[in-house]
Amino acid sequence: MNLIICQSPLQILIAEKIIATYPNDVFYGLMICCIENSKYQYYYQRLKSKCEKCELIYTHKPYKKWVFYKLVFKRLFKLHNLSQVKKIFLTNTTAEIMQIYIGDAKNADIITFDDGLANINIEDNFLIRERPLRSRTKFLQYFMRIPTVKDILAKQVKHYSIYNLPNIMGKYEKISLFETPNYEQDYNEVVNILLGQPIYENSENGEQRNIALIEKVFTNYHIDFYYPHPRENYKINQAPYINTKLIFEDWIIQQTQKYPQKQYRLYTFFSSAAINLIDMPNIEVIALNPKDCPENFLPLYTIFKKLNIEVKNI
Repeated sequence: MNLIICQSPLQILIAEKIIATYPNDVFYGLMICCIENSKYQYYYQRLKSKCEKCELIYTHKPYKKWVFYKLVFKRLFKLHNLSQVKKIFLTNTTAEIMQIYIGDAKNADIITFDDGLANINIEDNFLIRERPLRSRTKFLQYFMRIPTVKDILAKQVKHYSIYNLPNIMGKYEKISLFETPNYEQDYNEVVNILLGQPIYENSENGEQRNIALIEKVFTNYHIDFYYPHPRENYKINQAPYINTKLIFEDWIIQQTQKYPQKQYRLYTFFSSAAINLIDMPNIEVIALNPKDCPENFLPLYTIFKKLNIEVKNI
């Protein structure tokens, strides 16, 4: 049996492709969610349909402490035995809940796969960096032998990536999210879509600044539709919203199949969804770099340029 752990809808898209490459293996699925909404539920059901067994764990309030103590209890009393697991597929090696969960699978090989843009942001090793440990984590590592980041990486035998770029996990095997269709190149309509991004969410007057930026882009680039970011708590009054339970990659692929005569021009600040779609023949990606963009996001524009995506300074 194999265990595959996902923490986002995008990871479930990748997990579906990975599971398909092991047609003779049985999979147990785990989705760890920090958000509770219909979109996550939809993708959890998709993962569940590919696995013999599947489990959903919420880690946001009010579940956070309960989940922690429940998993520790199961470990202590051997109620959560993963000794039969041969392979564990995961993305983030640093998540405490995940480390507790896989602690019993001591003989399993670790196979990692992309979390998203973080994997190709070589200037930051967030997904594999040891972090300052809380007292309870030190206790768990000493008395319950839950694995550390170093322990997990030592057992890694393969990494799957959806990008053709250097990866923080090292050598990788490419896996494609979508089959590249052979559409006609003569399009009779261009649809401009803006992907939302709460760029200033950690800044003073962040919501007002985000709204002003998006309204400016709508005016200057003749945007037809707006796909909001899941963390947005504000409303863009002039924007025709795309309302769907699908993540953007799934939604736009359905649109290109339904309307192959249309070209879709995606405007983004630094959304990984846009990068995930650059191989589609009728999708054009343009990255917008605001003049007051927070410095911690600037390395992402280097990635866009490496992928030959046009970057406009605004």
